[in-house]
Amino acid sequence: MRYESWESFKTALDINSFFELPEIIGCPDCADGGAEWVEVELAGSRKHKVTFEYRNESEWLKDYVPGLRGMLRLAEHYGEF
Repeated sequence: MRYESWESFKTALDINSFFELPEIIGCPDCADGGAEWVEVELAGSRKHKVTFEYRNESEWLKDYVPGLRGMLRLAEHYGEF
């Protein structure tokens, strides 16, 4: 899914389901394959980080990670990082 803005991503994210995901999915960085993660921090310092194999996100994350990658590329292109 492609998100037009950070706000559209936040609206689409099922935060309760995200916080129920395990902290590690699969075998990230095994055999030098790399790892990625998504971390969400809410107001009040409640946060949850999910780490997974590089370019091999879980089924649940497949609805969100490609859109995050797209937003990251745009931010890098426009010099926001």
